[in-house]
Amino acid sequence: MNEKVRTSLPTNDVLIVDDETDTLEMLTDLLHMCQTETAQDFETAAQLLKQNPYDMAVLDIMGVQGYDLLEIANHNDIPALIITAHALT
Repeated sequence: MNEKVRTSLPTNDVLIVDDETDTLEMLTDLLHMCQTETAQDFETAAQLLKQNPYDMAVLDIMGVQGYDLLEIANHNDIPALIITAHALT
């Protein structure tokens, strides 16, 4: 089978939000082809989402009010990916 491997993402500017430093570092490394900015708390992330036209946001659910940040991202037409290390049920 002959599959194409995508070597870059269509996005360039990505905001990564998580209260865990190791998660921020890992995601920044994984998205090395993008310009990334990080935030570890709701207040910082909310301000960044309102001020910057990110191509994508990666938001943790727990610890940083991820659902509230998702609403802000949606309001500003920023596509978002939600991550969590904990199951809700």
